[in-house]
Amino acid sequence: LAIIANWAAGCGDGEEITMAEVLANVQAAGNGLPELVGELARG
Repeated sequence: LAIIANWAAGCGDGEEITMAEVLANVQAAGNGLPELVGELARG
């Protein structure tokens, strides 16, 4: 499994996406990984 940060996401509306926002989203996605892996392992 991998978490992908799409650096181009959100560039169309002119609103700046900060590194802090990117890292917060990566952290949020990572927090759900243990549950996801457990569910996948249980089938």
